[in-house]
Amino acid sequence: MFKIFYIAVLIMVFSGCSMRDKNYYMLLDTTPVEVLSISKNISSIGVADIKLPEYLLKESIPIEEKSQKIIFSKSDFWGVSMDKELTNRIISYLQKRLNMPEVYNYPWGVRGQKVDTKLYLKISHFLAKEKVVYLDASWQWIDKNGDTKSYLFSKKVESRSKDIKDVVDAMNKIFRVLEEGIVSSMMK
Repeated sequence: MFKIFYIAVLIMVFSGCSMRDKNYYMLLDTTPVEVLSISKNISSIGVADIKLPEYLLKESIPIEEKSQKIIFSKSDFWGVSMDKELTNRIISYLQKRLNMPEVYNYPWGVRGQKVDTKLYLKISHFLAKEKVVYLDASWQWIDKNGDTKSYLFSKKVESRSKDIKDVVDAMNKIFRVLEEGIVSSMMK
């Protein structure tokens, strides 16, 4: 009986320790944005789910350890799935920046309505190596006439340190630059 009790206590102690060592992060940016006035005649925007590399769809936060070798943290995790989080973040950013509540997840959030413009975004590289975060992406705006404009984005930003909190802060900053690029391209 003592052995069973001892084993149960050990299991509780070790599982409690492992729960405390986990850190969860989100790419949320609560920085206020300045509202732009749109010169184009757009009444609604549909944002397709962002396409991400497979390593960003995992729960653990990835870091590039050496050239082309990705490691996953054993204690640092994304708080929500990155594809949903980044899609929602782009939608929210466009709503605020353009003062336009009619920005929907396309086609699921549209519910039978047509949208004037669609945004398709693909992130091909979004990773930290040492103290630098790299972000490579491409996107397309497709208007109601089917006309398409495509854009590329490739930037890097330095983190304050290799600490995962600083890396996530740098990821937030560089994603904001991408968001600004997307809005700017829409105005062209």
